[in-house]
Amino acid sequence: MRAESQQPIDFVGKGIIIEPIQMSVEVLHVTYHNQENGWSVLKIRDLQSLERETAVGVFSTIHAGESYRLSGLWATHPSFGKQFKIQRATEILPHTESGLIRYLSSGVYKGIGPKIAERIVSHFGTQTLDILHHHPQKLMDVPKMTARLAKKVAQAWKEKQLSADTLIFLSEHGMSSNLSQKIAKTYGDKTIEIISRNPYQLIDDFRGIGFFTADKIARALGCASDSLFRLQAGILHLLRQGEERGHCYLTAAQLQVDLQTLLQLTSEQITARTYPALEELQKKRAVVESEGNYYRQELYLSELSSAIHIARILQTPVPSHMGTPEAIEQEAKRWVEAYQQKNAVQVSQRQSDAILQAAQEKVFILTGGPGVGKTTTVRALILFFQSQQCQVLLAAPTGRAAQRLSEISPIPAKTIHRMLEWSASENHFIKDASNPLRADVVVIDEASMLDIHLASQLLQAIPSTSRLILIGDVDQLPAVGPGNFLSDLLQSKCVPCLQLTEIFRQAASSQIVQIAHAINKGQVPTFEDQAGTDCLFLPAHAPQDIMEMIRLLMGKTLRERGFDPTRDVQILTPMNRGPLGSLALNQEMQALLNPKPTDAREGDVPRNGFVLRTGDKVIQTVNNYEQNVFNGDIGFVEYTKVEGGKVVVSFQGRTIQYEGEGIQELLLAYAVSIHKSQGSEFPVVVIPVSMQHYIMLQRNLFYTALTRGKKLVIFIGEPKALAYAIHNQDSRKRQTQLSMRVQGALS
Repeated sequence: MRAESQQPIDFVGKGIIIEPIQMSVEVLHVTYHNQENGWSVLKIRDLQSLERETAVGVFSTIHAGESYRLSGLWATHPSFGKQFKIQRATEILPHTESGLIRYLSSGVYKGIGPKIAERIVSHFGTQTLDILHHHPQKLMDVPKMTARLAKKVAQAWKEKQLSADTLIFLSEHGMSSNLSQKIAKTYGDKTIEIISRNPYQLIDDFRGIGFFTADKIARALGCASDSLFRLQAGILHLLRQGEERGHCYLTAAQLQVDLQTLLQLTSEQITARTYPALEELQKKRAVVESEGNYYRQELYLSELSSAIHIARILQTPVPSHMGTPEAIEQEAKRWVEAYQQKNAVQVSQRQSDAILQAAQEKVFILTGGPGVGKTTTVRALILFFQSQQCQVLLAAPTGRAAQRLSEISPIPAKTIHRMLEWSASENHFIKDASNPLRADVVVIDEASMLDIHLASQLLQAIPSTSRLILIGDVDQLPAVGPGNFLSDLLQSKCVPCLQLTEIFRQAASSQIVQIAHAINKGQVPTFEDQAGTDCLFLPAHAPQDIMEMIRLLMGKTLRERGFDPTRDVQILTPMNRGPLGSLALNQEMQALLNPKPTDAREGDVPRNGFVLRTGDKVIQTVNNYEQNVFNGDIGFVEYTKVEGGKVVVSFQGRTIQYEGEGIQELLLAYAVSIHKSQGSEFPVVVIPVSMQHYIMLQRNLFYTALTRGKKLVIFIGEPKALAYAIHNQDSRKRQTQLSMRVQGALS
């Protein structure tokens, strides 16, 4: 058994180094043991002081009577008192006859009870373990020992030693307790053999193991620095890194340069080994070469599939029951006139054009910034198609975006994942090419958030006879995942589109709208300093001054203006790290807005450098299809409990229960990165602006942050940082080929 680390602990942000404590103990009683995740609560006796204590940690199996050398730290739990938190445990085998009898009969070895253990130890004495390990055939010398029982005892010992050797091997190479158990359970008695042959296989087989962990194991095992296994793992690592930056592929030249840095090899070694490694990956269908560019296969297939299905939908005529194109146009014009009269509203010419065009096209893109009537146009579009007896489906990439679409629509919207009916048990979407959606019109809002994976899955499930309407603001940040789907479709010039540009009178009075359009044009805005304005810039320069102003706003000023700082206000920051990153801001805001109560009935739940407690605002950080909660969803902790316990979180009225490793999917969300806020709107948005965020100071980043605010947006920081961002339009162009593929599919 081994926990995360035996290294000195540096408490995040505190600069306090604490050396782990070492102690040898005997397990007196197993108070609790979770068989799924190994979490255990033990009563132990310190073999030196003979004091009885409580210890907590992760064990694959644990029995009373076993002895361990422990490494860890003392801590005081608010409900359970003093506990020794185990980081690492190494089993101590007994040497006395009485200890051997207790050990063998403790339940560790199936088939060995107290009587059999006593007979074996009486016969072999302190040599018992050596006999079991090296000469198990001598068990037949024990009085009253049958051949069947001797075989059972020998097999139990062998299995235990194999398991112990495996866990020791994994722990010595940096694996955590939970991960060690998963690896041993998956690979079984071949664990050491498999890892010794190719440590990089761990990357593909286990979530949580990346290139650097596998590479460390490989080097410790003596693997050659230029082995093909290492080159292949390095290439896949770089391609995944590229995807994290939004790229679908990397060029051969990019791979060679980055591989030399990553693997610390000579240019000669890289030149000689890169192409053989790429060829091997292509044979395994892990990598695909296209036009001299290299994709991970799943990215290539997603991009290719997206182009094929866009072309399929575009090339299928509008169903004949809708009438001729001329008849459809006339019906749309008639409906728009009736709609204006019935609702006493004025539809602009561009809005009317959007409705007429969407009525006639198979695929249509509607874009526009804030205040240009996009919401009104989308609602009218939905009502028009309903008037034509069309079955309309509405969806958006995130729960919050789907909720916003539902608020302006006569019919409810879903997340794309829910619309496509993800099956956790089968690990795929139920709706696909063989089981398509039943819809005449599919409307997707916040389409700029679609990465190439999700776009591909969505397009496969849309029938050829359906219309697809994509709504989005292409000036916002692209998807968090790889690809630039909406922008690429526009760039292809193959998909009909219309951009709304006219700012409506009621929106023109909003500083949020005016400043958003100014930023989008590359203009540094002037902020009005007057009562009632909905967009402010509060100047501050040093990070500590910016943080102090945020504390004042959240703790007092916004409360006085009638806003709940937890429910109504969202801090949006460019980065996660640094003194004004989301991690530091969350620590400060939790201490300010949800401090630990003096009489807590429920304990804090540790979560890698911080704690979760009842009332905390949290964000889901990965897609969890089984729980139907997705990356970027924001919720509130309703209940926490520690040992073997759970965290219950409410997401817009839906209650999700987390336990064990699942808790690691959550982060505090008083502050979130601007990227994580895509598709959301908040009553109040607070945005720190600092030159410390230099590498992230980009126009579309702050445009996106600003347009998340509904009632009030407050920038706090350095004016020159905002000016720099507005003039910086280099948002790292994404490497994709979707535009070219769409053109090719339609040619």
